[in-house]
Amino acid sequence: KSTFLRAIWGEFEPTEGQVSWAERAEPAYYDQHQDEALKGELSVIEEVESVAQGQSETEIRKVLGQFLFTGDQVFKLISVLSGGEKSRVALAKFLIQPSNVLILDEPTNHLDATTRRKLIQALKKYDGTILCASHDQLLVTEIASRVIRVEDGECVELMNW
Repeated sequence: KSTFLRAIWGEFEPTEGQVSWAERAEPAYYDQHQDEALKGELSVIEEVESVAQGQSETEIRKVLGQFLFTGDQVFKLISVLSGGEKSRVALAKFLIQPSNVLILDEPTNHLDATTRRKLIQALKKYDGTILCASHDQLLVTEIASRVIRVEDGECVELMNW
């Protein structure tokens, strides 16, 4: 699944066929190891600001608040955060980017129950297309309008999941 999503994202050419996007598509990709790309010397708010295009500090803090970073917590250095906190920063950073297509690879990995619910709430409010690979039944049930299973190299749409 990860390889399939990375090919759609354009990380590499697929072995067969081609991937093409609509002219106005603005995809964003969330890798299940996204937290590893965070810069330890930056604060939480600086890391998110690095991709926030024109959003005010208030807007950035609102997104960070959705992922449980409030008040002075936004000034904590990435290097001192736990793995779960880093995942929350990575998700906030991902969701603040301007995009109309979200590609998510196992986004609930490493999340506690509260953050998982916050992510689901944010995705339910998202007004765009979501392509997500996940083993998380709650996430799939809450956000999916179609479910496609990949079996032996074939895509099979599940009608009742």
